[in-house]
Amino acid sequence: MCSICFQIWITNTGAVGTHLLGLWTLARVRPIEIAPAIGAAMPLVGALVLLSLAIRARPSLGETALAVDRAGHDAARAVLFGLRRFLQLVALLARA
Repeated sequence: MCSICFQIWITNTGAVGTHLLGLWTLARVRPIEIAPAIGAAMPLVGALVLLSLAIRARPSLGETALAVDRAGHDAARAVLFGLRRFLQLVALLARA
């Protein structure tokens, strides 16, 4: 898991935990009848927030195409470099 994703996950978990702690503290001071329902809904809301952040962070189709093209160009360069080294080795062996 990438470090940014991990940091977002930890931040989201901390936010949900802080809100739950605040809810239960408030419910202890002043009775809230729907506190269990709110407490059950908070992790679900946190999961939805995390899901929406993950969807927004996905690259677009154009960004993906550019990245694949760039990676393909790098691979072609590596193949040409390897071919050049191979031909140099063949030339050295032919002279010997």
